Amino acid sequence: MWGHMFNRPNTFDLKPIGLEFGFNCLNNRPAPHRLLLGSKLLEAGLLKDILYTQNIWGEIDKDLHITPQLFCFINQLPIRLYEESMPLGSSGNIGPVVDHISHQNSYCTIITETETDHGLEIITEKSYKPFIAKQIPLYLSCPGHLLYLKSLGFEVFENLYPAGYDFMTTDQKIQNIVDIVALGKDYIEDFYFAHTKEIQHNHDWYFSGNVQQLIFQRIQEYCLESLA
Repeated sequence: MWGHMFNRPNTFDLKPIGLEFGFNCLNNRPAPHRLLLGSKLLEAGLLKDILYTQNIWGEIDKDLHITPQLFCFINQLPIRLYEESMPLGSSGNIGPVVDHISHQNSYCTIITETETDHGLEIITEKSYKPFIAKQIPLYLSCPGHLLYLKSLGFEVFENLYPAGYDFMTTDQKIQNIVDIVALGKDYIEDFYFAHTKEIQHNHDWYFSGNVQQLIFQRIQEYCLESLA
């Protein structure tokens, strides 16, 4: 587990009214689902309206079908923000990433998990960053991801998503994320301030110690079942 994630100072302050951006999306590895999301945001003319980063740490999947729109997007990489004042940091190093100015200057983080097509065996520290950064999370993740986070006691803002989103295909989720971003900064800012209790709950619950205890308990139960 990421022990340092659970031991940061437990202080809570809401984002101020009137931030410059509504959404941010920070990516390093050029996984297919991240490239597809980026190309769809570019095609919709939305990249300029969000705080967006897509580095090229690693090779692009050689089996990825390259459409003209995707080629246009890939040709612009890497896309970086604030790289001189605040580097993104390495994978798993959540402290600098959560403190990144992009999280401070937006209300909603689009989380592109490491995998979107596999099961819940792949959940990384990315999913918990919005709780620490006091933001609304918008997940591009594997089926059942929202249900799992709910089972840990988090609010997942289901009214932000269309019905059935948690078990949609990756392509369907990408289109829905684009549609949500297209609603604009004012929409997500209003949504943020209409859900301040849930945002504080997620932040305080994350630092309560209960989440870590639940995860360890489930790991222990799984190991015992495997040995039975």
